[in-house]
Amino acid sequence: LVLKINLLKFKNILNSLFVKNNKFFSNLIPINNKINGNLNIEIDKIASSSNIINSGDINLEFVNGILKANKIKLNINKMGYIDLDGSFLQKKKKKLFIFNGLINIEKPKVFYSRFLIPKKSRKPLKTINLAGKIDLANSQIKLDQIYFENNIESEIENNQLEVLNENINEIFSQNPLEKILKYSNLRKIIQSFFN
Repeated sequence: LVLKINLLKFKNILNSLFVKNNKFFSNLIPINNKINGNLNIEIDKIASSSNIINSGDINLEFVNGILKANKIKLNINKMGYIDLDGSFLQKKKKKLFIFNGLINIEKPKVFYSRFLIPKKSRKPLKTINLAGKIDLANSQIKLDQIYFENNIESEIENNQLEVLNENINEIFSQNPLEKILKYSNLRKIIQSFFN
């Protein structure tokens, strides 16, 4: 199945049951194992007040009760792109999205200007590779690995990773998802990584 969307209004997503019902994805998993096939979603334009993500391609595969995200590519407006792949599945009693991702900021000056990062706090930006999991029932994120560019030797140490996980989950626990995705709150989250 191929779904082509000319315009997706982000405000409609924020006000939808997909976001307001934090249990939506956890209720969906596991997928009925009789549903098998591929769903490709092409979004030409994403309209939002922040204009951060401006287009995207999502390739999903349904395989015997498992939903695989073979590739999610989101274009970050005039800055770069995000690539993600992973699987939505049930592991024991937990419902998880296990993922690998890559964040590539091609225009750091635009990025720093957009998120109001002071010059004294700016660092050289490299391609960020990360792996982790999201518990869909309670929206908890656990990053298992972060390293820069293609160099596994530049991996963030465990104690730094623990602090980063705590900071991210504290922000998520204090705000509902629709508030986190608003530009003003997203900017605060990004700024916290440069303090």
